[in-house]
Amino acid sequence: MKLPEFVKRFLPENAFAKKVSVLVGRTALGQVITVLATPLLTRLYAAEDFGVLAVYSSIAVSKNAIQMNYIAYYRILRKRLCLFK
Repeated sequence: MKLPEFVKRFLPENAFAKKVSVLVGRTALGQVITVLATPLLTRLYAAEDFGVLAVYSSIAVSKNAIQMNYIAYYRILRKRLCLFK
């Protein structure tokens, strides 16, 4: 995804620092959107609904962590066995 020109002016020249800056910026934007949407969501849903969301989110995060470990293990295994070049 291309970044607008006004955003590129504030990014560092180093490629690694630029990627880290973009990652941090997008994460911060996502957090701001969540905080701004919270008052609206609390008026639309009851406390029990947020409890269900918390359980669902914890299961999804746990499943994602396990899945990421499998992907990391596969990458290491692939390099050791030289399956793909």
